[in-house]
Amino acid sequence: MGALRFMKGRHLTVKLRGRPPRPDKRRGRTLSLSARGAKQSTHHGPLQRLLEAAVKQTHDIKCLATAANEEFASILDKSLKEHSSQTSRQR
Repeated sequence: MGALRFMKGRHLTVKLRGRPPRPDKRRGRTLSLSARGAKQSTHHGPLQRLLEAAVKQTHDIKCLATAANEEFASILDKSLKEHSSQTSRQR
């Protein structure tokens, strides 16, 4: 009974002597997920969030510029048509 009381509070441990065993050569190199080409599902850290915001802002600016160019082209087209109709009447 004394031995059980002594062992109750103790954890079993393994004593290591010498060097740890070498890894199995057949297994090859262990690569991280990012080294295998796996994509991260989320960005981490402030720089990645800043980069993501900058990319989104650039995309939004390009969309606005495209819309503005289309509107400008439409206005210019109308103006040229009106101008050509006025000049043809004057002749």
